[in-house]
Amino acid sequence: MFLDEIGDLYGATGVISLSGTPWLVPSDLSDIDCSTWPARDYHLEMFYRNTLGFSTSTTKDFTIHTLPPPVFTLNVSGNNDEVGSPCTVAIEPSIGTVMALMAVEWEITDPRGEDLTVPGFSTVDCRLWQVGFSKVRVTVTSPEGQSTRGAFNIVRLPPIGEVSAEVLEAAGPENMWPDRSLGEEYEPTPFFGESILAAQAVVGIIGIGVSILLGLFGGAMWNRRGEEEMAFGDLNAMELEPDADGFPSYVDPTGVHWRQHPDGAVDWFDQVSGQWVPYSEV
Repeated sequence: MFLDEIGDLYGATGVISLSGTPWLVPSDLSDIDCSTWPARDYHLEMFYRNTLGFSTSTTKDFTIHTLPPPVFTLNVSGNNDEVGSPCTVAIEPSIGTVMALMAVEWEITDPRGEDLTVPGFSTVDCRLWQVGFSKVRVTVTSPEGQSTRGAFNIVRLPPIGEVSAEVLEAAGPENMWPDRSLGEEYEPTPFFGESILAAQAVVGIIGIGVSILLGLFGGAMWNRRGEEEMAFGDLNAMELEPDADGFPSYVDPTGVHWRQHPDGAVDWFDQVSGQWVPYSEV
């Protein structure tokens, strides 16, 4: 709200100047549209002076936040169905995402590795896509440049029964179609003999034989390990009988070997190092 009663009374209205805007705006009293301004903090200052020399100013601080990127899901119908049956890929926007303002770019690769060109609408018709595995990628970009990418892989199966020429042409060469699973109609073929029971018996016998061999091998390894551990333990338990080199020697009650030199010096035998160690009183 702006009012200059004195200027209006004497016909001496002045000019408004506004600073702090990202670009020039009209210097009048019309509303300023800031919906397209970049997102950041703003400090606006308006200054007014009439021709009588009276002036005034005011400031306004506010922030424009960056809008979040588009949020959506891909609603796919017709996946794993036959070519020619209904099939669509639709962008379902979340609350706050207005598709009318968004730019949509589809990237679709068919089973042959070739790119399909589709318009930038929010829905794609995949009814006549080729048999096999197609990669679907879509990028939705907002006016602010924020983008979100979605992806889905669609599988289309060979048509069944009599179908139109349009469907056969869209499905691709029949010799390139993958084999369809027989499902409940599938009957397993024995890999040995003509009977399933015979094959199961052979598998059981082989399994028992392998189990016996593994058991024997494990037992042998366990016994060998026990022998090695016992031999190692016996070796550690053995105490070496030291050679006193002809000096008088004796064993004290604790089992330590001692020897005495002619000069009266005494050594004790270290079982760990296997050497005589001179004894000294601390």
